Amino acid sequence: MPIYLDLPLVIDTQGKDVYLFLIELKDVPGALEKLTNVIAENNIDIRSTILIPSVEKIGTGHALMYMDFNRSNITPQKLSRKIKELDVVLNVDYEAPKYGNYIVNTFSFPLGVMRERAVIFRVDWLRNLFKRFEKKFGSGGKTFLFYMGLEGGRSAAAEIREKTKLTGKELVEAILKMLQALGHGIFKIEKCDLEKLEIIITAKELYECLPSNKDIDEGSQFFRGYLSGVLTEAFKQDLVAMEVKCISRGDQYCEFHAQKTKYTKWLS
Repeated sequence: MPIYLDLPLVIDTQGKDVYLFLIELKDVPGALEKLTNVIAENNIDIRSTILIPSVEKIGTGHALMYMDFNRSNITPQKLSRKIKELDVVLNVDYEAPKYGNYIVNTFSFPLGVMRERAVIFRVDWLRNLFKRFEKKFGSGGKTFLFYMGLEGGRSAAAEIREKTKLTGKELVEAILKMLQALGHGIFKIEKCDLEKLEIIITAKELYECLPSNKDIDEGSQFFRGYLSGVLTEAFKQDLVAMEVKCISRGDQYCEFHAQKTKYTKWLS
């Protein structure tokens, strides 16, 4: 079962003695070991670490480390000086809570995925945006969200096919695994028979369909469109994903079946 990953970008310290460090290291074997030895010697708990290769300076990298000082007698200032004494360390900086109990990571910008710029929206923000859009504009809003997803799925599939040379089922599977890595849901191709046109894909914990306000019509529109675009591009025929099960309606998972369709000329 996949594990929960909480990126140390905005951190709720919950009142604990916690700090976010950015440490620039030489890219040499043993550099991380020397760094963590100093941290361990001072009884500091590393809550999370992200290692970031430098794109500006060859032969260097950064460690973004979320550290808990509750069981330590050393201050962040003194730890910073100790770390700087290491021959593998080039620079050290750290952030303390500034906004109530929150530490905001201002060390890194922009974010990237697959060497492309990315942004993060919380699921509740995005889901409520979709549902309010549907409620305000009715069937027209649902159609708009579907076609937004459709074009996004087609574009993503075309780009990933170009980069990986994958086609057909393998391309669809790769994209679904990438979506899982990005937090969209947990996906599985249950059946893929093009001759009989039986394509069934299940999705657990699909962000768009998580239960919300019951006065809003539930179910997927944006992701359903995205999946339709991926299938259309991967199999080179117009396909639409129909959601036959949905967690918002009490099912254990969402389930999508592909059907043939014909999209309008402006989508070609």
